[in-house]
Amino acid sequence: MLEALKIKVWETNRSVGEKLEDGFCSAIDRETGLIVLAPRGVDIEKLSYEDMLVVDCTGEIVEGDGDITHDAFAHIEIYSELEEISSIVEASPTYAAAFAQAKRNIPVYGAYHGSRYLGAVPCIDLDSANETSDDDKDFEQNVGADVVAVLKNTTLAYTPACLVASLGLLAFGTTTDEALKNALAAEKIARLAYVTEMLGGEEEIPFSLNEKLFLRRRKR
Repeated sequence: MLEALKIKVWETNRSVGEKLEDGFCSAIDRETGLIVLAPRGVDIEKLSYEDMLVVDCTGEIVEGDGDITHDAFAHIEIYSELEEISSIVEASPTYAAAFAQAKRNIPVYGAYHGSRYLGAVPCIDLDSANETSDDDKDFEQNVGADVVAVLKNTTLAYTPACLVASLGLLAFGTTTDEALKNALAAEKIARLAYVTEMLGGEEEIPFSLNEKLFLRRRKR
């Protein structure tokens, strides 16, 4: 079942571990509504693509052995509400996670950021999640709801990733490759912003320049 998608999710999870220090990838097959992800608590290096789990939109396992990670319920909520997203990479790379822990948006300081986002990389407050019980599933579903509440007012093109306050980075794509690419770009943006601020830079580029850079990159 969904063999090609399992291979892509497995490959991307390996890349996440190598390039982003920590995290995981999931993807949804929009035709069936089924989601592929790695089982919880198992080193991806010890798994093959055949070990990937297939779950439905409630988190019930349709195929595969093992347990679903609690974080997956945030992904499920996002997939349910934002149909243009078909893959999510969740990670805690150093600089993006630092901005998340500081509960700060990443300002648009230069061309690398401005050509990829129309505006700041948002850091999303956990308004709903912080009001939930100690149940992990409820918490993660509400993390997803908080993300959806912000992203429904933008598009994947304008905001290909976001930070979640205190938690880390979520990057999105129509494919696993695109989600990983957007995660790597978001970490570079965070690193550039950190270094810029350490050098005393605090001035964001004007929105008109941000818009010009953003549109120009899409004409290439």
